[in-house]
Amino acid sequence: MNSFKLLQLNIFCRPKFVKTHGRDFRTFRLNELLKISPNYDVICLQEYFECKSNRKMLDNFMQRLELQGFTYHITGPWQGRCGAFMSGGLLLASKYPIVDYEAVPYKDHGYASDSLTKKGFLYAKIQFPTKAVQIITTHLQANYNTEKEQPRHQKSTTSQLTQLSAFIQSNLNHELPIILAGDFNIDALLDEFETPGSPPESLRRVVEYYDSDLGRFKGTIRHQNMPAIGNRVHCTQNYTNMIQILNCLEKTYKPQFDIPEQQSSGEHLDYKLVDLPLEYYDGHPVTFGDIYVINGKIEAREKHLTGDKCQCSCQRLDYIFTYQNKGFEYIEARVLSGFVRGSTKQLSDHYGHEVEFVL
Repeated sequence: MNSFKLLQLNIFCRPKFVKTHGRDFRTFRLNELLKISPNYDVICLQEYFECKSNRKMLDNFMQRLELQGFTYHITGPWQGRCGAFMSGGLLLASKYPIVDYEAVPYKDHGYASDSLTKKGFLYAKIQFPTKAVQIITTHLQANYNTEKEQPRHQKSTTSQLTQLSAFIQSNLNHELPIILAGDFNIDALLDEFETPGSPPESLRRVVEYYDSDLGRFKGTIRHQNMPAIGNRVHCTQNYTNMIQILNCLEKTYKPQFDIPEQQSSGEHLDYKLVDLPLEYYDGHPVTFGDIYVINGKIEAREKHLTGDKCQCSCQRLDYIFTYQNKGFEYIEARVLSGFVRGSTKQLSDHYGHEVEFVL
């Protein structure tokens, strides 16, 4: 085996009594996921909440996933006797042996509704025929996008990222490939797309099809299955901070892409971490609250699962990172929009990522 394919997705499987617009279509969406899951060797899911109201549905899903060859899987982190209301909502499933694993809860377990779950990360060392690969999936504290909440969100995510970074530094084998995949709830695009429902003028510098001479859009900013794309050079301070914290390996390297001379912080960062979708698309791809722009008018790409206030917000919250390692490359790092054929429904309110790695 010379390559393997990984899927990362926030599957949006909350407890049955939590709904966005009356129905979340959880069983329907899990069945649709099972139609494409045979295409992958490793699957990392977030918001896979194991609680009483989801038990029967998720047990059925896991049984069918095992029949597809995903005989190795871990979930969690799990709540203690006096702990959170639900598990951490993470699933890491593999067709190849998991030879080492840990489910680690964050010391800062978050706030608001996130505090009802056991926030943390899953680590698995997967033994492929030619090489072992270390994979971590996580789901950080949600950002409710209010000005008053920002200091609390930054405090929680910084604490969680610092704990994750320390684990990578101290517990993993840096001679083996390391992959970080998950919903980090840190937006790289907020400064570019500004606020939800912002007018097309605020998208000029990041929209591929904007005709500056004519002063209007030539068409949609999407083509085929590509998401809306943000600027490579500009990124938010929170994204910059995340990269700085996760750049924890002692060995540095020159990334395959050119480092911008100026980041939003005004500092020149020594990137040791590769943001694979950023590199593949040459810009930050939207993964939540995507849009169409047709004849200068913004339309929400998804309306069934995404809350009204989050529609058209054009956020980049989901990531797949790796540390450069000789003999470990990727072929493509596509964003999976997940629209179900013959339906306006997506697999989730988030887009996923699918990456094929070469061992």
